[in-house]
Amino acid sequence: MRASTQQQRCVAIVDPISTGACVAVEATKRGYAVVAVWSAVVTKDLRNMVPEHAKGLRYHAQVDEGESIEATTQLLRKAAAPHKVDAVICGAETGVELADRLSQRSGLASNGTELGNRRDKHTQQQAVREAGMRAVRETLGTEWQTVAGWVASELEANGKVVLKPVESAGSDGVKLCASLEESKAHFETLMGAQRRVGAQGGAVLCQEFLVGPEYVVDTVTSAGEHKVTAVWKYDKRPCNGAAFVYFGMLPVPPSEAVAQRLIGYVLPVLDALQIRYGATHGEVILTKDGPCLVEMNCRPHGGDGNWLPMARALTGGYSQVDALLDAFVEPQRFAALPPCPGTWQAAAQEFLVVSTQEGKVASAPGYELARSLRSFVSLEAFVSVGDQLARTVDVFTQAASIVLVHADAAVVTEDAAALRRLEQSGDFFTLAVEYPYQTRESLLASAVGTPTATRVPLPASASATGSVHSLSSGGHSASFVIDTTPSSPTLRRPERRPPRVVRPALRPSGLSVPFVGTAGRLARMARVGA
Repeated sequence: MRASTQQQRCVAIVDPISTGACVAVEATKRGYAVVAVWSAVVTKDLRNMVPEHAKGLRYHAQVDEGESIEATTQLLRKAAAPHKVDAVICGAETGVELADRLSQRSGLASNGTELGNRRDKHTQQQAVREAGMRAVRETLGTEWQTVAGWVASELEANGKVVLKPVESAGSDGVKLCASLEESKAHFETLMGAQRRVGAQGGAVLCQEFLVGPEYVVDTVTSAGEHKVTAVWKYDKRPCNGAAFVYFGMLPVPPSEAVAQRLIGYVLPVLDALQIRYGATHGEVILTKDGPCLVEMNCRPHGGDGNWLPMARALTGGYSQVDALLDAFVEPQRFAALPPCPGTWQAAAQEFLVVSTQEGKVASAPGYELARSLRSFVSLEAFVSVGDQLARTVDVFTQAASIVLVHADAAVVTEDAAALRRLEQSGDFFTLAVEYPYQTRESLLASAVGTPTATRVPLPASASATGSVHSLSSGGHSASFVIDTTPSSPTLRRPERRPPRVVRPALRPSGLSVPFVGTAGRLARMARVGA
């Protein structure tokens, strides 16, 4: 159903997911008609990857990518009626290539297609290298034997090598390898896996491991004029067996020497990549040799746009999303923006919740703490009560994003430290208890020690309906019932029983009894019905 009928400004947003959905929301607030254009690689699940405030957004129309760019252009023109499309804007990583082709075919402001696929990290590094700037050492291949020699040489010289798909986002598929065997295994995994942001197989990049802090420079370009909207520093650390886990993002004052050095490197990179319109999110590592491009994401800064309130507070009112719409639709407003933000107007940071546990979430005390903090601005929960919590290894397994903003930098620092303490204690989430099962012998040991689950085979002759057993150790005692009545193949939770008595189900293949650490713990299990 169409959301508007009167003639008005109209923008097409290719793949409005993550921060792209925030662009759509802001465009709607400005009174534009918004057409969502979905590239062929975006699944139904990906279409739902939008922040809470963008859910239920009513588009003027929605268009699926056609069999050709000509067909897609016609579909867009028809869907936008009665409006004339003013701009085609890339909303997410998956939409980079289609946005370039569609804008060019429509005769609108465009980066064009001369460079090729701007998502391709190898294409990016080649362009930067040809422009005479520091680029990463790398090789590219679709077969292991074509890259094995280079990888072996890099490992011998530096001890580590990075493998990644040529197209991805959020550290998806990126792995730091320390041996030839590990490198080969990950190479084959990448070639056989479907990447979650649309790239399937394609090729694998093998790159030098860049050593140094990682920064981000966010920009918006209009008619070749680049403007910096923010500079950030990633808090990225090894965790849960993964080498690159995001713990947070901190703003870097643009006036600082490090920010100016990064900006001085990134703007020529944009020229090398032929960026003439749109938002970019450039990731750069400051090595001992100077800044070096990790990758240039030719779309808005991601992360579901959780950073938007922070960015607007820092600049005093605008963000990359605001500047992006100005660049395409309201050039006079873009012209009024400074080349780079001045002094930050507040202190801020994005705190990313990293989980080292897994299980079903029963409660989230960390969310309550976050909302009580003086610097709290927003919370985007990726895991809620009742959801399954995973150990964080990439952006897809991040538990939550919390934005902190305050006039006093000390307040932000203190609040972030309080959140991290709770996270590291394992108490940010309370997980639903899943009771292991043990033998009578291990029950005795568990009364005063750490339990270990053990299965006991059930004799074929067993037919008793149940018997009461008592155990005592270290001053503790407990009673329980072993039920040998035949039952369904699935294991039932223990039923509610009087204190100190729990009756578990019987699996055909064996007999199990509930975990008992102490008599008191068994009583608690009985009271809550396990």
